[in-house]
Amino acid sequence: MGNSFKFNGKDLSTYGLTFQSHNLCDFALQADAISLKERAYGLASRRPALNATLDVTVTASDRATLLGYLDSIKSILNVDTDRKLEVGDITDRYFMVRSGQLQKRS
Repeated sequence: MGNSFKFNGKDLSTYGLTFQSHNLCDFALQADAISLKERAYGLASRRPALNATLDVTVTASDRATLLGYLDSIKSILNVDTDRKLEVGDITDRYFMVRSGQLQKRS
């Protein structure tokens, strides 16, 4: 998959999308504990929600194709439930994500 990713089983490199960087590995495990007078008891560990950022580039041969790619990408990412995200450089795991805000950078 290289520098692309699959979202909900769809390979977005089909639409000219490649990622430059991401922060998907920057999460920590939280272990809550309850403290009593002389002892602390560990509770179940959990992974808090992560606000992930993927810096991507979308390329096309002309403007009309680019606009079509962008419309297709928006329709794929615009979901309100968690979906499977597979990133090309992380081959041993996937992430359950919900897309949020798409921002344009110049």
